[in-house]
Amino acid sequence: MTKNKQIGLALGGGAVLGAAHIGVLKALEELEISIHYVAGTSIGAFVAAFYAFDKTWKEIEEIALKLKWIDISGISLSQYGLLSNEKPNNIVDVMVNSFHFTLQASAKLQTKEADLLIQPDLSSFNRSDMDQVEDLIDKGYEDSISILKDIV
Repeated sequence: MTKNKQIGLALGGGAVLGAAHIGVLKALEELEISIHYVAGTSIGAFVAAFYAFDKTWKEIEEIALKLKWIDISGISLSQYGLLSNEKPNNIVDVMVNSFHFTLQASAKLQTKEADLLIQPDLSSFNRSDMDQVEDLIDKGYEDSISILKDIV
């Protein structure tokens, strides 16, 4: 990457898995890579909004560690999308996992033009288990730092 290139960051959805975005932000900061544009979808928009308003990765991490995902999001099939602020019963994992394939296919289409794509392997994590937030942040950091070090 050249020093004068402007960099945009797009953060995807994935419910609790979005905590990995915080690890990506940590790696970017550590390597002094400036982000000029930020966008996100679903939980990625949540993280992107904090970052856009000058919250550091550490401040966002503190918020994420206090957050109860089930209190801010739930499954709802509506014209507005899959997730809403209506609290679900006990079907969160079933519904989110049933749409996983569709979301993956959509992400492939949306990211095929990207210059750099960081996709941590989060297959061993659960989309709704808040107890794994710290591990997700670490995984996002570890996978990002190894890729980013090679291009800086």
